[in-house]
Amino acid sequence: MTAPPVRARRPSVVLFDVFETCLQLDALRPRFVEIGRPGTDLDLFFARLLHHGMALTLAGGAPPFRAVAADMLRRTSGRT
Repeated sequence: MTAPPVRARRPSVVLFDVFETCLQLDALRPRFVEIGRPGTDLDLFFARLLHHGMALTLAGGAPPFRAVAADMLRRTSGRT
């Protein structure tokens, strides 16, 4: 007995991860150092940006990327 053919399913949504591919942040590392922060704070900023952006989106609110990035930059650097 042969199994019935499997019908291919098309995804309704396709997501692309563009962070660190299209968005290069390394140019910010010297800026952290210029304001007296360690260059490794760039990594903390990026981790916070991903975490908060995803959490806010999954919770149902999708604030503009720029607003989330600015808030995480302020929290990480201590500067406005």
